[in-house]
Amino acid sequence: MGETTAEHKGTGARVALLLAVSVLPPLLATSLIFEPAMAIVTFFGIVVGLVTSLMAGPRVARLSALIITLLGPVAVVAGLVPAAGAALMALACIGVGITAGWGVHKGTAMVLLGLSYLLVDPPTIGATTADRLDNTYIASVLLTLAMGAFWPAIVVPRLTKGHAFAKPERNTRADTVEYLAVITTTCTIATWGVLAWAPGTNASWLLLTLIVVVQVGPQATVSKTVQRVGGTILGGAVAAGLVMVIGANTLLVVAGLVALTLAVLTATSSRYWLYSSFMTAAIVLLSGADNPAAIDTARVGYTVLGGVIALIAILISGWIRTLITSRHEHATT
Repeated sequence: MGETTAEHKGTGARVALLLAVSVLPPLLATSLIFEPAMAIVTFFGIVVGLVTSLMAGPRVARLSALIITLLGPVAVVAGLVPAAGAALMALACIGVGITAGWGVHKGTAMVLLGLSYLLVDPPTIGATTADRLDNTYIASVLLTLAMGAFWPAIVVPRLTKGHAFAKPERNTRADTVEYLAVITTTCTIATWGVLAWAPGTNASWLLLTLIVVVQVGPQATVSKTVQRVGGTILGGAVAAGLVMVIGANTLLVVAGLVALTLAVLTATSSRYWLYSSFMTAAIVLLSGADNPAAIDTARVGYTVLGGVIALIAILISGWIRTLITSRHEHATT
């Protein structure tokens, strides 16, 4: 028992050190070179490079870093036109859905998180609303994304060299097609709705909820989806409380790294609400929300709405799949 506890503590410490090396340098570089508000763009790039490195391997991580770097500026501009933004999200979701066949979709789905934020509510510079058509602003988005995504994609594989990670389990063709259809349909419609009726708001959390809670095959059940939605709400509420109590200082970064460490450690846990709780808390704490109380109130509403949409989509897809299966069995008898 004592050896197991010590082993878990040692693993947690190593993961925390790995995350600190992956997260802090690009965030500090962004704060020094660009406007501090651009750090959130760097953070979403970090999430892409870091999570794909740990869950999908170095090749997928480097490819994902390149994709988010190139598509990020496109998302900023496409967000001006709801149909264009929805089309971009659809293409990205199809790509992520295809990767579910190899079981690496949990990593590649992080690209969708970054795109959803940049489509709906790119960061402002000081008190000025983001100019989505300004060349300097677009270049800043591209560079900060590249700094955030490529740093962990390059560093993490070197720091974990010699450590054997469990290979992702492949999904069946039927499960992959179902996931691709659900994630693409829900996120595309939600993106169009958000850009048409609530652009420049915290409505990106509707998309984030869909991306996190929609899963593949055996993980795409009603009870597990409810767990993930509840975890997202819990993580956001706890993080917002910490921001209000602690204030904006380095302790928030430490708390965010702790949450991110726990998210990595619970990514494969059977308690599905844990991962969504810790990942949501890490995003809130490390993204530096200015008004956490107001933001969290809006986030809860969008999270609940996203959860309801995901549940409806999962129920419909399950019904369609059952109908197809029963017809096939009937035809073969």
